[in-house]
Amino acid sequence: MTGFWTAFGVASRRAVVLVLAVAPCRVTAPELWALLGAGAADVVLWPTVPANADQVSARLARLSTVRGIVDSPRVRQALVGASAAWRCLLRHVVEVAVFSRGPVLVTGESGTGKELIARLIHELDPSADKREMVIVDCTTITPELSGSEFFGHERGAFTGAMNARRRLCAGQWRNIVPR
Repeated sequence: MTGFWTAFGVASRRAVVLVLAVAPCRVTAPELWALLGAGAADVVLWPTVPANADQVSARLARLSTVRGIVDSPRVRQALVGASAAWRCLLRHVVEVAVFSRGPVLVTGESGTGKELIARLIHELDPSADKREMVIVDCTTITPELSGSEFFGHERGAFTGAMNARRRLCAGQWRNIVPR
């Protein structure tokens, strides 16, 4: 199995590689992480042949949709890069933006494009009920008052709290970008 992982890693750095394997053996968590680390866009395990082709077809359609969005002018104009690692990151960003409903936390060093990634996620989000994106400069928020800034407070909650303060995160978890 080690030769397979090495070959996959080399191939995935050169192009998008689709590996579809049906095997009776159990794949360990480290092996799955190795596949993702080598650039796999998706890992699907079937210990036996699927009952119907719908599962395979749905995964391939989703992969095709993600690839189409990553290659679209909309994404290419928002974020620039061509390396295999960058394309892998873009696939993950598009996957989250288009197919996920959960909150997203974008982390990274200063100047790495976190806000650009967040803007792209917000733009690609197909939700009809999405709200306006709110940018928050977290460098101006002290750790002691961060709870009050993000979640609000009532009058008298602490010394100096003369009025109630509306929370910054008022139901907008998906649309807030801390920076």
